[in-house]
Amino acid sequence: MDKQALKKTVLEYIRKENDVSYAELQWLFDRQGFDYRGEFEIFSPVNENVVFWTGWNREAIDILNELKSENLIEQEPAQLLVYLIDGAGPSLPLVRKAANYKTPHWLPLVFLPVKGASSDGR
Repeated sequence: MDKQALKKTVLEYIRKENDVSYAELQWLFDRQGFDYRGEFEIFSPVNENVVFWTGWNREAIDILNELKSENLIEQEPAQLLVYLIDGAGPSLPLVRKAANYKTPHWLPLVFLPVKGASSDGR
């Protein structure tokens, strides 16, 4: 599956399911036969010690970044329970409050569709 087709699949999944975790996206990537695994961390642009997810490659990260920059999806903080149910999460302490963390901490996020974005992906 090429990148654009996979990007469309990810967008359709997020629109259908709402509140999609990184763990769910890994499951979706596996189902599509896409190897997302890599050495990159996804972290906050405000504080690189606030980590959103780990272990992805550049192409997987680019898919989400493109969907966000096209204003088709957005991310928001999630309850830890979401990831406990999904059975995955980085082995890092949790972000508990807005702080300038000096060591890596995990902020669980979910993805949801942007309200009012066109259904054709534009």
